[in-house]
Amino acid sequence: MINFLQLILVITFICSGNLIRAQEYPDWFLNQQLVPGKSVAGYSRIYKITESSYDEAYQNARHKSAMFGSAIIKGGQGFLKSERGQFWMGSDIKIEYDTSQVVKFALSAVDTVFTNGMCIILYSDSTVNGEFESEKLSPVLPDWISNLPSNRKFVYSVGTAPRYYYEVNSWLEAEKNALINLARNSRINISSLSYQNRKTQQSVKKEELKITLRGIEILERHYDSSSKIFYVLIRTSNDH
Repeated sequence: MINFLQLILVITFICSGNLIRAQEYPDWFLNQQLVPGKSVAGYSRIYKITESSYDEAYQNARHKSAMFGSAIIKGGQGFLKSERGQFWMGSDIKIEYDTSQVVKFALSAVDTVFTNGMCIILYSDSTVNGEFESEKLSPVLPDWISNLPSNRKFVYSVGTAPRYYYEVNSWLEAEKNALINLARNSRINISSLSYQNRKTQQSVKKEELKITLRGIEILERHYDSSSKIFYVLIRTSNDH
C-alpha cells in the first residue's frame, strides 16, 4: 500500500507529465533519432517537490546542450599489460565546455515523463509529431552495441555504466564514457608512453588525449536488465 504523500505525488506526476511503468521509456528516449531537428533530453531524480525535478532536468539539458555543441576532452589514462591481459589503471580525463553557452539554451520542452525513479524532459526546436508512446526494453541487445554504425561522415562510440541506486546516475555516466570513447575513436592528438619491465614481463602504457568535438549527438540508449549495464550510442561529425 502507498501512503497519502505517495498518492499525492503520483497524482501530481500524472497531472504534470506522463507516468509510465517501470522498465518502460518514451520511444524518443531509447531512439532519439526519432525527434526531428535539434533535441536534448534532460533528466533528474524524482523529488518530493516536483518543481525540483523539473529544475534539475532543465539544468541538465542546458549544460548538456552547451557541452554537445563543443567539448574539449583532455587528460590521460593508464593501462597495465601482463600475461593475464590488459588492465585499466585509472584516468584523469576531463570534459570541458564553454559554460557561457548555457544561458543561450533556447529549446522548448515538448514531453515530460516520470519512470524508473527519473524525471525525463525532452527539449526540442521542433514539435514532436504523433502521440506520446512508451516502449518496453527489448531483451535483445541492439546491434550497435557490438557493431558500430558505419558512415564516413561521422565517428561513433558507445558508453557504458553499471546500475546505480539512482538510475539517473547510470545514464549520466554512460553518456560521459561515450564522450571519452568518442574522443579516443577520433584518434586526434593521442600520444602514448610505454614502459616495460623485463623481469616481471609487465608493461605500463599511458595515453594522453586532447581533442575538441563539435556537434555531438546522442542517437540511442539501451538498458540490459540481465547484466545490469546501461548503454548510450553517440556520434560526432568526422571533420575535426
